[in-house]
Amino acid sequence: MSVIGDRIAELGLALPAPVAAPGGVRLPFRQVRVVGTVAYVAGHGPLAADGTLAEPLGKVGAEVTAEQAYEAARRTRSSTASPT
Repeated sequence: MSVIGDRIAELGLALPAPVAAPGGVRLPFRQVRVVGTVAYVAGHGPLAADGTLAEPLGKVGAEVTAEQAYEAARRTRSSTASPT
């Protein structure tokens, strides 16, 4: 396994299969842009293990706590992330 794969396993995380756009569809943006040690992810939200949108939903500080937001970020997946 790769260093990244080992770290993901060490954290107890599992990556789902990559998301694919429907045939013939070209997305007008990059799904992931890595700048330094930060990955900016577009068009993704946290998904449950069954592929449905994970809860809680809402604005951080209003309906969602900071802790819940951090957990949602951990569940947010990317299909094209690459280390720099």
